[in-house]
Amino acid sequence: MQKILVVGLIIFVLSSCYRPDARQSMQNLHQLEGAWSSSEGVLFNEYWEIKSDTLMIGVGFSLQEYDTAFKEELKIYLGGGDLFYAAKVGESDKFIKFKMKEAKRNRWVFENHEHDYPNIIIYEIDKDRLVAYTTNSNGNKKIEFRMKRP
Repeated sequence: MQKILVVGLIIFVLSSCYRPDARQSMQNLHQLEGAWSSSEGVLFNEYWEIKSDTLMIGVGFSLQEYDTAFKEELKIYLGGGDLFYAAKVGESDKFIKFKMKEAKRNRWVFENHEHDYPNIIIYEIDKDRLVAYTTNSNGNKKIEFRMKRP
């Protein structure tokens, strides 16, 4: 009985220490592929497509009745050994890059402290649920987007 408990504890400790590198994180992020939409809180939709082992492209948008209230082009990509999340909002012709600072199997934290807001973008996936957060460096002005697969 003690051996089973010890083995279980070792497996738990090893799995909680999982720290994927950028390439592993990119593979883990492939879970994002497809459509996501919210029905509560901030109404928002995202769609992600895997283009290659090093690139995913997406679009995020919010509808107000039948009009698009907000739209952004998104991409997640490997570059120079690092993983980046990038967003191009509205009519802008430039992507704003956020570098991955922390990753687990189902959670990723991207940061850009030079950007006015947000400075931090967090994605968490739990089966068919996706929660995305935007916040500033102090953890203030947090906006949460809760989505599910339609």
